[in-house]
Amino acid sequence: MPYASGRVIHDADAHVMEVPGFLEEHLEARYRTVVTDTVLFPDDRGRGLHRLRPAGRKACADNADFGDSQIMVAKNWDALGSYAKQDRPRSLDLLGFASQPMFTTALLNFSSVLEGKGDVDLIYAVARAHTRHMVDFCSVDRRLLPTGYVPLVDFERTAEAARDAIKFGAKALVTPSRCPDNHSPSHIGFDPLWAVAQEAALPIVFHVGGGGKLLEDAWFNNGLPPVPDFHGGDDNFKSIDYMAIAYPPMKALTALIVDRVLDRFPRLKFGVIEQGASWVPGWMRNMDSAHTAFYKNEERLQKMSLRPSEFVARQVRVTPIRTRMPAGSSPTRATGYASSHRTTRTSRVAAIRSSASRPRWRPPAPLTIRSNASIATISSISWAQAWRPNCEPQHDLHHAPHRTHRRRPQDHDQSSRSAERAEPHPARGTRRRLSTCHRR
Repeated sequence: MPYASGRVIHDADAHVMEVPGFLEEHLEARYRTVVTDTVLFPDDRGRGLHRLRPAGRKACADNADFGDSQIMVAKNWDALGSYAKQDRPRSLDLLGFASQPMFTTALLNFSSVLEGKGDVDLIYAVARAHTRHMVDFCSVDRRLLPTGYVPLVDFERTAEAARDAIKFGAKALVTPSRCPDNHSPSHIGFDPLWAVAQEAALPIVFHVGGGGKLLEDAWFNNGLPPVPDFHGGDDNFKSIDYMAIAYPPMKALTALIVDRVLDRFPRLKFGVIEQGASWVPGWMRNMDSAHTAFYKNEERLQKMSLRPSEFVARQVRVTPIRTRMPAGSSPTRATGYASSHRTTRTSRVAAIRSSASRPRWRPPAPLTIRSNASIATISSISWAQAWRPNCEPQHDLHHAPHRTHRRRPQDHDQSSRSAERAEPHPARGTRRRLSTCHRR
């Protein structure tokens, strides 16, 4: 019996575990001497996760023997179909997922680092190879959804890269969450990118690894022995830089919302993959607070049709990271915030909903999974539902979300005096002063 049975489940984050030589047939010949296996798979990383890498590419000798008992045990390169595309359909059969969006492993951080070095031709050549690689891997089964990579370095080339990715067959567009060196990701020069993605009904996705360097090296120079990462090496997350994992997408999305990209492209969806969800409520509240505080002097805020948190509810989806808690402990008591499982039971907006906003819609029954699959982290958000929701929040722009008081009959004679003291409210028309609103 498949691992996921009895309900339709769409994975939200699946990976290819690349091996040396994977990029050769996809990268243009003149760049193969620059982007080599030595660059992508350094010899000094034969530890941690990298020590598990197989020597060469080969399919499982007899994947029919790879059964239910192994699919949830084998990890990384040992997992069925992790690097040999012909084995991936069998893996999907055993997992029982309706679809899997596929992400690279080797190129995520590499592409982000490359974009900080300034060789524009190389940057977009690697992006094209990245997309071709993903489309080729996913060609063996229609349930595999390839992602295309779109750098944010040059305005014209970015739009061209997006069109090429869609032409190749990409089902989502991955962009870096790190800020480009010379402009904001919300620059109007990227409007053709957003327009192309919206027209094609493809989401823009921020994946972990696309945020660049999370913390400066000095943070790890504490005079103590080096700390290994969770794979036993030193090239992945540790507890300190893990805390900064959400900063890049948080800053990128804030710029996109405040500069009205989501307002101008209301059908465009954004996804934040493998970067947690516990940060979302506070971030939404902080954006609403900034919207109110700076509304008077910033014309861009005055032009916004919704509050920032409402754009998040309408157009942003986030996959939570499931964390292990000590036996017998309560997530809310131990950490002060709800676990991903508990949170996603109550809302489908970014896996989590801010109490500061009141979207008037009823979420469908969520999909909840308590463990990770052998190849990728499984999200409790349906991929299909996340990008093509069957219901949208209903917003009343003249109703203040924090003022739900009913006026008693005896207060009706106060209406004329109250109207004289009405004041503008950001994106909400007018609201009454507190002294009048709370009058009993």
